[in-house]
Parts: sequence; C-alpha cells; structure tokens
Amino acid sequence: MIIFKKLGFTKIAEETPTLVDVVSNKLALVGSKHPKTVAGAKKIQAVQDVPFVGSKLKSVAVEQLKEKHAPLIAGVFGTEVKDDTLRELSVKTLNKITMPTEELYKMHSSDSTKFVSSGKIYPQALVEAEKRLTKKKGK
Repeated sequence: MIIFKKLGFTKIAEETPTLVDVVSNKLALVGSKHPKTVAGAKKIQAVQDVPFVGSKLKSVAVEQLKEKHAPLIAGVFGTEVKDDTLRELSVKTLNKITMPTEELYKMHSSDSTKFVSSGKIYPQALVEAEKRLTKKKGK
C-alpha cells in the first residue's frame, strides 16, 4: 500500500480492501446461494434499527459467526480476534447477503484482485471454508 502512495497512485492505495472486506464478500457470496440464510439476513436487516432489538440481534449474529465459522476465523485472523473485527465482519456480511448475486460476484472479484495486487496474500483458509460451506449446503 505504501508503494502505491510513493508512485502517486493514492486512489488505489486508499481503495485497497481489508481482509474483513474480502472475507465478508466470500461469506456473503456463499450465503446468498442459500435461501434460508438470505431470509434470516433480511429479517435482521428489517429490525436492526429498532432500539434494543437491533443491538441484541447484532450480538447474536456475532456469536453465531463465532460458533458457525470458528475454523475460518482461526485460519484467516488467527486465534486473537477482537470483538470489533467480528462485529464488523458479521454486519458487512449480513448487509451483503441480500445484494444481487451478480453484484456480489463483481464486488468479490474486484476486492480480491485489489487485495492480492496490493501485495497481500489471499488466505487459503478462505478457499477451504468455501469448499466446506458449499459442500455442507449441497451446492
């Protein structure tokens, strides 16, 4: 990212997606193919702005993310993951799941390409998690 700034490509340096963006894109892409997951995300989105209920649902979503995707989180982020990172990951994933699949594909391709071209390594645990999740959901 620093090399882009030195070369004068400040826009590319500022737009480089984070690891959370890449992971949320992949989880949303896999989840968007499963109707039950999409329906749950839509229900959460419908009540997320309701006082007390929205914050409780976000906490439940973070806990569910920890339980359901523990191998992925450990493989990608390591064992020490901050709750803020998990909250950001779950909120971004929930917001992206309801997007049209074509738009998700474009977003994932674009963000993954920018992530890798910025010198970062695409996490192998993410590829393995996708295989596991698609196999589990029967697609």
